[in-house]
Amino acid sequence: MSRNSDTMRKIPPGILLIRSIRGKDWSLKSYRYMVLLITFIAYASYHASRKSSSIVKSVLYPDPKKASEGNPWPVGNVFIEEEFVSFDRNRAKNKGWYPFNGTDGTSKLGEIDVAFLACYSLGMYVAGHLGDTLDLRLFLTAGMIGSGIFLGLFGMGYFWNVHVFSFYLVMQLVAGLFQATGWPSVMAVMGNWFGKRKRGLLMGVWNAHTSVGNISGSLLAAAVLDYENIGFGGAIASSVKLDLVPNDEEG
Repeated sequence: MSRNSDTMRKIPPGILLIRSIRGKDWSLKSYRYMVLLITFIAYASYHASRKSSSIVKSVLYPDPKKASEGNPWPVGNVFIEEEFVSFDRNRAKNKGWYPFNGTDGTSKLGEIDVAFLACYSLGMYVAGHLGDTLDLRLFLTAGMIGSGIFLGLFGMGYFWNVHVFSFYLVMQLVAGLFQATGWPSVMAVMGNWFGKRKRGLLMGVWNAHTSVGNISGSLLAAAVLDYENIGFGGAIASSVKLDLVPNDEEG
């Protein structure tokens, strides 16, 4: 009885749900397709949520030089009244979000990028070792939820009216650590479910998640930025839901 309960405890909840609904188990091929789809969506979500922070930089630090350059040919400033050109230039100077809209705004944005990438690169090394010892389903799920939470907290700085640079720096530091859980986890899951046969074709199709995630994240964040009453907080927070995809397959 104890052995049977231990066996049932190891079965993922998603598998138990499928068996209870269908009355029978799926075939190995069906599980492989499901794993392929879930890991594809999972890592695409990582990239989509990661892309939003780069999109909102134009709102955090609107470059007045771009406004002063005018419109490209063939429109140019010839067909636009000078008062409107001056209005766009002044509007760009007055917008932004402190502490990123000052004279050192570019350097501060660069600092949070460096902080994110540094923690991401170091976290990849640690996550690779943890992925070999922990339950991959729980590890990947915890990484996605943690990444979504701290990405959302970065965006909540808009709604909470936070103007402290250290707040945004810490959010990016921790988000980088959680983002590092993605690649080692999905690669380990794929390696457990798929052998060497047709690995080139399989990985070629599966690796499209990077482009799909970057494109979807950019489109979503840019679309929300059009609504000034939402601001950069909504652009980042809207990508959080892409980073909360559950993973119930056995890895």
